[in-house]
Amino acid sequence: MKSKKRKRGNFFTLLICNYIVFTLLLVIVLSAFFVIGMFVAGRNAMQANPDRFLPYKDIISEGRYEDMPLNKMFGKDVSIVVLNEKLQCVYKSNSEVEVPNFSEDEIEYIPLYTVGAYVYKEEFVNEKNEKCTSISVYCLENDEEVNHKLYVVDEKLNILYQSKNTGKTSLTEREYKLITNTFYENHRLTKYKFKNSYGNAYTMLIYQPLENGDFLFSQVSLMTKSVFSSFFIFYCILIVIFIIWLNHKVKKPLKLLHNAMVKFSEGQRQVYLNYKGPREFEEICESFNHMSMQLYESEENRKKLEKDKQKMIADISHDLKTPITVIQGYAKGIYDGMVSLEEQQQYLETIYKKSEGLTELINTFYEYSKMEHPDYSLNLEKCDICIFLRDYMADKYNEFNLGGFELEIDIPEERILSKIDKVQLKRAFENIINNAIKHNGSGTIFTCILYPMEEYVKIIVADNGCGIQEEISYDIFEPFVVGEKSRSKQGSGLGLAVSKKIIEGHGGSISLVMPPNYKYKTEFEILLPIVKSS
Repeated sequence: MKSKKRKRGNFFTLLICNYIVFTLLLVIVLSAFFVIGMFVAGRNAMQANPDRFLPYKDIISEGRYEDMPLNKMFGKDVSIVVLNEKLQCVYKSNSEVEVPNFSEDEIEYIPLYTVGAYVYKEEFVNEKNEKCTSISVYCLENDEEVNHKLYVVDEKLNILYQSKNTGKTSLTEREYKLITNTFYENHRLTKYKFKNSYGNAYTMLIYQPLENGDFLFSQVSLMTKSVFSSFFIFYCILIVIFIIWLNHKVKKPLKLLHNAMVKFSEGQRQVYLNYKGPREFEEICESFNHMSMQLYESEENRKKLEKDKQKMIADISHDLKTPITVIQGYAKGIYDGMVSLEEQQQYLETIYKKSEGLTELINTFYEYSKMEHPDYSLNLEKCDICIFLRDYMADKYNEFNLGGFELEIDIPEERILSKIDKVQLKRAFENIINNAIKHNGSGTIFTCILYPMEEYVKIIVADNGCGIQEEISYDIFEPFVVGEKSRSKQGSGLGLAVSKKIIEGHGGSISLVMPPNYKYKTEFEILLPIVKSS
């Protein structure tokens, strides 16, 4: 059951599009989680800056170092050492930490502890072809100000350039390692300067394991784990939603199809599906609708054929019964001696004519039933249709003349080839023309015109006689149309039905023109295919 509709995508395209949307949604959500996580991690890390440790300033200044939450402030496995103004150790959070004797100069070269601090070292060769090392130290001070120190030294650690003049011309090996944060192999060393409650200057040395990174790194790692855990939960929820959606998309047309099949199996033949969705499912539903419509039409045709079969049997019985009844009656009259010798000749003549009519009727039934057989075929041969039609009309001339008909024949003098069965095509024309002769009176004008067309030849067979009633014109080619539905109350009613089958067997068509041309009362139009001459 085809219908005009907008073009729809197929199921594969639908899956791809939704998969792309699904993937983009995941990327957007993961990016959002990551940005939020990094923001939170950065905020937490910034809060770990010593300048922001307001809740712990009193603890530090009062010397209650054991009360400091080191893991929260600096990260996991961090140790601290507190030196007084004379650089003597006054507190160690871990007794295993060895504290070298640092000089004041060396203490100055230890980087400040601050979140986001880093040391960048680069080796290069100067214009004198000397190997040099550039050391950049970045750290955040006073919340926003970036403290940047730059040193350039040669292979012997002589200072070639320093961003802040300290009066020193070279660095010791220990000072170089402190600046570059390579003093310890497994720890990063930074410092935090503060004053105690008495105003004395103290220095806190902070030892951070290299494998744990700085506090920012630990915060980022922790937040990354949280982000991916949250994302995994969201991903599972989204997968469940996607599966439910996909299940609905697939199950909906299948459920419609299943319900329609159940109704169909219960005897409901006019079951049609109205579904809009992926193209494949629409095509399946349309195929089902087409099948349902064809089966319904087939069922209706079967009922009609059954009805026609019953009508045919009744018509045949009626057509055979009438002459047989007459023959039986007349024969019985002769047999019983109820007919005089003078009347017997008349009775025998009537019996003979009725038997002739009966034979003709049976032959017509036989020819019609033969045409209904699937193995029936015509003996087609290439022939000039103009010559065939002229010869046929010439043979019929005397019959028309005796009936008082006038003829108008217009057949072109040209060669037009068509594949025809001469015997059967002649029978088709006989049935049409005999009807015209039988049912019209003297003075009727009979017309036969042939028009060559591009692929077909058109033959008009018409007369200006009594015509055909409009209410029976639609059934005129149906078998057994007699009595009230035909121009005749005699005959089998198979003549035009046989003519139609013969002409359609030639690949052509026959129709009753309604309304006919103004010059005619009855007009038949016959089309026969033309064969191109080679």
